[in-house]
Amino acid sequence: MAIYTAQDNASTSRNDSEAHCIWYGECNKKGLTKQNCPYDGPPKLLNNSDAIHTLSSWCPHLVPDLNSAVSTCCDVNQITTFSTNIELAASLLKRCPSCMMNLAKHLCDFTCGPKQSNYMEVVSVKNNSNGQSYIDEVNLYITNDYLNGTFSSCKQVSVPSGGSLALDLMCGLWGAAKCSPMRWFSYMGDANNPFVPFQINYKNVSGPVNHTDHTFEPLNPQVTPCSQPFDVS
Repeated sequence: MAIYTAQDNASTSRNDSEAHCIWYGECNKKGLTKQNCPYDGPPKLLNNSDAIHTLSSWCPHLVPDLNSAVSTCCDVNQITTFSTNIELAASLLKRCPSCMMNLAKHLCDFTCGPKQSNYMEVVSVKNNSNGQSYIDEVNLYITNDYLNGTFSSCKQVSVPSGGSLALDLMCGLWGAAKCSPMRWFSYMGDANNPFVPFQINYKNVSGPVNHTDHTFEPLNPQVTPCSQPFDVS
């Protein structure tokens, strides 16, 4: 695991009005999960070809050219962690590729998007026993249209191995029968879930939000219904 100090992640020159990263790199472990280093600066160049190909497979909108480096708010280690986590979700949702890619879209921008400060804010930063700062809680502003559309595309997907609905396993105590868009996403962001590295507060909104002297533009990825094939173009 790469270790980054506050100095390593000091912000480089940028205009404060420019969208930028809120994290970069992994600085702490929590059970089976890893927590990210706070970083208030521009996206950094990703020039590792393996990482670029991994990112492209799930996040084609972030990698316009496989043969060129891209600027991201995630490093190679974060992409490895992202790939592991999203493959776990795919094992439950792969019967509907459109559902899976709908879900992946916001996770791509959440993890690696170069304009994180447009739609995310850090709520809590803590220090571990080595004195390294790590992010422990964030707010993620995201549209109701995306939450509702993604939920609708996934709610009837069954698990390949057993035939039960995927949301029976992915919506906590609610199960598929009582699950709803906010219940599903809230469970995916609940720090008490052993697969969630830190608290993610999904702020479901319909438009821009003014908060703490900043205007947040909520994530609003396009959603493809499960009845339609996913188009990566």
